[in-house]
Amino acid sequence: MIDVAELYYDFWSKAVPFGAGFLDAYPENTVSPDTPLPYITYTVGIGDFLEEELHTARIWTRSSNIRQLMEFIEHIDKAVPQSGVLLKLPDGKGSLMFSRGTPWTQRQPVNEMDLQVGYINVVVRSYRY
Repeated sequence: MIDVAELYYDFWSKAVPFGAGFLDAYPENTVSPDTPLPYITYTVGIGDFLEEELHTARIWTRSSNIRQLMEFIEHIDKAVPQSGVLLKLPDGKGSLMFSRGTPWTQRQPVNEMDLQVGYINVVVRSYRY
């Protein structure tokens, strides 16, 4: 699954411009508590040929309002258009179609007043050759 993990990382690590580069991106549950915000976390997986799986990405940012979070989500809107985006596997033996899940985005409730988290649902369909 290393080729799939690379594809997910390449996509999410270039999805949201930030400063002179992009938001850092990490597989879900791999982020150290001292990692500076903002960043993206995402789930990784691949199903059988033509099978659809629901995956998530989360944008984490430190702010007392949701403006910055919404700006980041606008970039995700462009990275995953209504028609979806086809990503070729690095090994050349297939591709993944990322399309918008339902609901597409929502705010995730958190206990910290100055932490904003956006939850993004992505449907992934796999095509293996």
